[in-house]
Amino acid sequence: MFKNKRDAETRLAQLLMEDLRIDSCQAILKPLPSSWFSDFREERKKFLESLGSSIQELAMLNLSQRDFMNLLSGISIPENLCVKFRKPILYGGAIAAENMFMMVGFPYGFNLDIFMAEQLGQGEIWYPNPAKKIYVSITQLAGGAGGNATTDRLAQGFAAMNREGRQ
Repeated sequence: MFKNKRDAETRLAQLLMEDLRIDSCQAILKPLPSSWFSDFREERKKFLESLGSSIQELAMLNLSQRDFMNLLSGISIPENLCVKFRKPILYGGAIAAENMFMMVGFPYGFNLDIFMAEQLGQGEIWYPNPAKKIYVSITQLAGGAGGNATTDRLAQGFAAMNREGRQ
C-alpha cells in the first residue's frame, strides 16, 4: 500500500521505472460504456498513427523496418510492446489517444500492471503519466541493472556454460 507519492515512487524504482512520472486520483470506480472496446480500438489506431512525432523514442526500441511501418500505420503493434492508459478508464480516464502511451511489455508493462494491482482497495491511486507518448525507462538506456550491455551478459553466460561443460 502506498501512503504517499514517495512510497509510490520508491515502488516504481524497485520495478525498474524510477523515472516514470505519476499522478494521483481518487479510486472511485466508474462504469464502462458498453462501447468501450470499439472506442478503444478506434482511439488506439489514432494513437498509433500519431507516433510519427516520437521518432527518437521509436529509434530506441530497435524495431525492424516492417514493424516500424506497421506501427505507424496502425496496422499492428510489434511483439513485446503494449499500449497503456495514463489514467485508468475504470477511474475516470478517457478512452482517448491523449490518454495512452506505449512501452515495452516485459518487464516494464508487466511491472506496471503489478504496480497498479498493488493499489487495489486504496482510496487514492497513483497512475503513470509519462512525459512522452512512448515511455523508455532509463534502465533500458543504461543496459539494465549493473550496467552490462546485453551482449556482455550473453558472452558471460556462454563462457560460464563452456566452463561448466568442461568440468
